[in-house]
Amino acid sequence: MAKFRSYGQLDDPFVEDGDPAFRGLDQQTEPTMLQAGFVQEAENVRFNQGVISSRKGLEKFADVTGGKALVKFLNPVDNREDLIVVTNDKLLGVGENAVRIDKYEQNESNWDGLNIKWETQSQINEQFSDPYGDDDEVFGLQVFDQIILFCKDNRPRTFDGDVTGQGVIDLPSTSTDNAVDFVCPNAPFGYYFSNRLVVPFYEDSPTTVAFSDVFELNEFVNLNTYFCNKGTADVIMGFSSFVENQILVLCKNSIHLINNTHALGASSTNYEITRQYGVAGHRAFTQNGSYTYFVSSEGNIQVLVPSSDPAKGLGIAISKVTLDQEPLSKPITPFMERVNLEYIRKSIVYYHKNRVYFCLPIDGSSELNAIAIYDSLNSTWVSIDTFEDEFFAIRDINSIDNQLYLLTDKKVYKYETGATDDGHSVLAKVRTRDYMMSTRDVKKFVRGTISYSAEEGSALTIRTLTKSPDSTTLCKESYAEEDSLNNLSRFSTRQRGYSASVEVNNTGGHLKVKSVSMEAFVSAGKALANFKNG
Repeated sequence: MAKFRSYGQLDDPFVEDGDPAFRGLDQQTEPTMLQAGFVQEAENVRFNQGVISSRKGLEKFADVTGGKALVKFLNPVDNREDLIVVTNDKLLGVGENAVRIDKYEQNESNWDGLNIKWETQSQINEQFSDPYGDDDEVFGLQVFDQIILFCKDNRPRTFDGDVTGQGVIDLPSTSTDNAVDFVCPNAPFGYYFSNRLVVPFYEDSPTTVAFSDVFELNEFVNLNTYFCNKGTADVIMGFSSFVENQILVLCKNSIHLINNTHALGASSTNYEITRQYGVAGHRAFTQNGSYTYFVSSEGNIQVLVPSSDPAKGLGIAISKVTLDQEPLSKPITPFMERVNLEYIRKSIVYYHKNRVYFCLPIDGSSELNAIAIYDSLNSTWVSIDTFEDEFFAIRDINSIDNQLYLLTDKKVYKYETGATDDGHSVLAKVRTRDYMMSTRDVKKFVRGTISYSAEEGSALTIRTLTKSPDSTTLCKESYAEEDSLNNLSRFSTRQRGYSASVEVNNTGGHLKVKSVSMEAFVSAGKALANFKNG
């Protein structure tokens, strides 16, 4: 096709715009004003060195019944790291160790290499004498070489890893030590910090923090309790560690900091950081270094950032914490508006391999059915992960041996490893920014180019969407019969508009989109005219 169109005695050149590489997702900024490399929609994809790839699927790892929580556990009995699944009525170890050794044997002067693989599955399968209810929310963590399980209105339960021992037991409700003022409260969650168990002491007030004695699970004294907004309409939702022996107390409507937790007593003081935001739930936050990411009770995503004040004494740096001026979720505001605020307290946030995963309930769901993913290395949002199974509901997310796992009420999945989501298609979708060709005139978009690679089984659909006048054009459909590493595909659109974007959808095999461009010529300048498509 010629690069110029005939216009009287003059030739009018085509104008080209596009993205040679991609950086991240921004749903909030007006699409014609997006920076180069940003896309306005990214669903079930990943960004890596300028290339957009469809995400890998969920691979079923184990079947369970009534999944509640995932707990990483270094078993002191055999010094082996395991991933423990908490269900309604038991603890299940699903970790596996595999060792592959080459063994050589001589046979008639020839050496044969025999690969021998030993696999040892976890033997943990501990039954509860009193099962949890279907609606009970369980919070588990490792403290002092044992697992401790918290559940609202239930005694905390512990397990020491010895499958031949006493199993899962309740913490005693009384203490024989006269120096102990009270035993571990029936808290819905806890935290391990400075060799102490930290819990909310709701029996005193919704904003009271209690620290146990060092290396003791069930011994608490009144001297080691602190009050954060006591007497206000607030409640503690979680705890998070901070530098210089400090701990963050994350409440529903405020955030506080307690210092000198290594000593406690009169040397420790609590400070209020903000009353502007609070945390949505007991697992609605995570930490990366000294940055704390959290889902707020207002329905957006925030980050606490550290700062230092070297003016306090000679060479003494006093750490402080501040909130960013804008929510971290600003670029994905349209997605956050789909979050069901009635059940936002169930939100789970997890950090893994430089990405922060925000599990949220969207589109009226009472369960966690979508994951927003933030790339902390590049400081950009990269994907909204959704799942085709209408009954899919995330109960927990955790990692072991560099592998990320998702728990539902019925299954444990390896995340981002499978070809499909346990039989359901992974529907990858990308929509580029709106290309204006550096002019505000109406253009006639004539064709585009996409550079991509596809695995066998990929089903690729390309559409162009124009604005003013609005139209959607199906430009190309293709199905990959075999793997292809480098494809440069041209497609035709021939639609008028103020701007145009390219939408790429893929089902089936893995797809990588490397670059996209559009070509157009400017129509009759600013002369009086009405334009329409079709």
